[in-house]
Amino acid sequence: MNKIHSKLTKTNYNTQTTGETNIIIIILTIGAIVAAIAPFLHILCSKESKIELFGFRNARMFFYAIGLPVTLLISSIILSYISNFIGIKKINQAVRSIAFIFLSVSFYYIVWTFWAKADFPPIVYYGMIILIACSFGFCMNKFLRYISTSTKRLLEISNKIPNLDLRIKTVNDIANIMPDDNEDLVTYKTMVDVTGDNLKETITEIKKDLN
Repeated sequence: MNKIHSKLTKTNYNTQTTGETNIIIIILTIGAIVAAIAPFLHILCSKESKIELFGFRNARMFFYAIGLPVTLLISSIILSYISNFIGIKKINQAVRSIAFIFLSVSFYYIVWTFWAKADFPPIVYYGMIILIACSFGFCMNKFLRYISTSTKRLLEISNKIPNLDLRIKTVNDIANIMPDDNEDLVTYKTMVDVTGDNLKETITEIKKDLN
């Protein structure tokens, strides 16, 4: 009875998880579609309209100004969400940082679009430029450190592989020249055990480098 209940529970959980995944995929797809068409919405509005909208001459000018910022906003949200599924911590952090930068830029221009005055003060522009430059510099530094660390680990691993191959070859060579039955010699099992320990030690070192 317990096994049946456990199986039903697992089935219900898997079904629920699949349903949630499908909903998320649908939401992401809709978001991507909206992001793709946002820059082109202005073509649906009349050029001849004289009705002002949020300080713009007409709706066409308004949608033209806000189209790309909306695309950037939705794209950064999608990028931020997808970063949750990146298992490598440093890459995850880099993608999140990039998404944050894009999000900041999109909010900046969306606020500018709805800004009642003609434009932002110059100090706001300079502040935004400094923020973006510092953020990109931080992300680039993180990325380069990750690349250099990964390269170093790969070089260390490549240096250990010939040693591992040599030990394996030694086992095979000794096994080929040893007689099948001779109690006076070291048994094949003993030889394999000793060499196996050495191989395990080398593999452990490689795993440490990978981590």
